[in-house]
Amino acid sequence: MDEMPSANAADRPTPGRQGQRRDSTQKAIRDAAISMFSEFGYHAVTLRKLADRIGIQAGSLYNHIENKQELLFEILYEIMSDLVRSFEEKVAPVNGPQARLDAFIQNHVAFHTARKEEVFIGNMELRNLSPENRAKMVALRDRYENYVIEILREGQATGVFARSDPKMASFAIFGMLNSVANWFNPGGQRSADDIAKQYTQFIHAMLEPKARRS
Repeated sequence: MDEMPSANAADRPTPGRQGQRRDSTQKAIRDAAISMFSEFGYHAVTLRKLADRIGIQAGSLYNHIENKQELLFEILYEIMSDLVRSFEEKVAPVNGPQARLDAFIQNHVAFHTARKEEVFIGNMELRNLSPENRAKMVALRDRYENYVIEILREGQATGVFARSDPKMASFAIFGMLNSVANWFNPGGQRSADDIAKQYTQFIHAMLEPKARRS
């Protein structure tokens, strides 16, 4: 465990310093943690290294975070919560399973390319959460995945999608889409919108009923 020195009195927040300064420090901690977890991995990043990155006393971190495990959990839970909220606001209101699936693909790719470092950490570091924190994350992830399974079930019931195991189909879809955060290059030849359109075509072909195939 990373041992920490006691915070200096000058580093402890006082009522007059709280507010904007505290929020700024918390944001700096979060941003540095995301960058370092993504680059080096959770286990390689000590709280001392994190403090050095943002230029504060190591013990001062305890004024803003409980420990490294809770910092990881807060980052992962926030990104998953934002993804769920984005689906509920932008995808759920769309009418029809085909249009809703297309909206989901567009939204999922846009989200994963815009916040690729956070998503990458989520893909790689879920295993390093404590059992209690991991259970909370899995429950939230299942909520999101179940939204997509329901789209597939509705599409199958109305004949829009081929009959198959909706859960297995969702595994194939998420396996394809989640990898975007691993390789997407903002300065590359393909934009997020181009990728979403291409993946939409792939998924359409996978789900298309045999009767519609030429």
